[in-house]
Amino acid sequence: MIILEEDRTIILHTPKCAGKVLREAFFDIASKHPFWNWNYLRSTGEWTDRAHMPLSVMRQTPEWENIRTYTLIAVVREPGTRFASSLSEHMRQHRKKDAMAVLKELDETRICHDPRYIHFIPQNRFTHIGNKRYADFIVRMENLPDDLRAVGTLCQFSRKFFDAVDQIALAPQKQEEDQDPKVSKKISDILTRFYLRDYALFGYDRTALSDQTPLGFDGLLTDPLCRQEWRGYRAMEPAYERFTRNIEQDFLLRQMMAENKALKAERDKAA
Repeated sequence: MIILEEDRTIILHTPKCAGKVLREAFFDIASKHPFWNWNYLRSTGEWTDRAHMPLSVMRQTPEWENIRTYTLIAVVREPGTRFASSLSEHMRQHRKKDAMAVLKELDETRICHDPRYIHFIPQNRFTHIGNKRYADFIVRMENLPDDLRAVGTLCQFSRKFFDAVDQIALAPQKQEEDQDPKVSKKISDILTRFYLRDYALFGYDRTALSDQTPLGFDGLLTDPLCRQEWRGYRAMEPAYERFTRNIEQDFLLRQMMAENKALKAERDKAA
């Protein structure tokens, strides 16, 4: 995670969601912290990767009460491309050559409780605990600089925050390589099995999923706050432009006042 003391903000480290890019961008202003390497957590009886701690695990640590006083930002990514990156990372780290063998190893226990498979953990574990959302803001890796600027504008973060965001440079997406049809089918089944809630929560297109998607899942274990979020950030872009020109008046407030004035005018005209 990235701790920004001046802005009382923490950017949570969701595996394979621009963690390295964010660390490099915020290196000069981020605080040092103990969340690194593996650690045995007595309260849960398991080893944890402190660099990638889901909220349910973080809640068991002594630091949790202090963490809850910060603004929490979580980064998410399209689950299919994230899974491909996770698979590549796991095979590289553990020197594995057979992708199908790795895919067959994946199950609910490994991806959620075995730190060797931490890169496969569902992203909602870094935004929610159960059905309760703890991340104050959820930003998309695909629009990372713009989304972070919008959050910074809403929260009136320091100039240093925006300077760091300006340093973010995401690498271009790699072209998908041709896969064995059996591997592609297995990946599609895994995305449906483990990441359906990520798709539903974070508004990503589900065409990559298999045909086994449960009917009516959109209404199951979803968070209505997330749906508003994906429609709301782009409205903040003019606010950021005003911020950079040192105009203090809030864009959204002025927009709401203008809309309210227009509605009153229509009502008076109808009367």
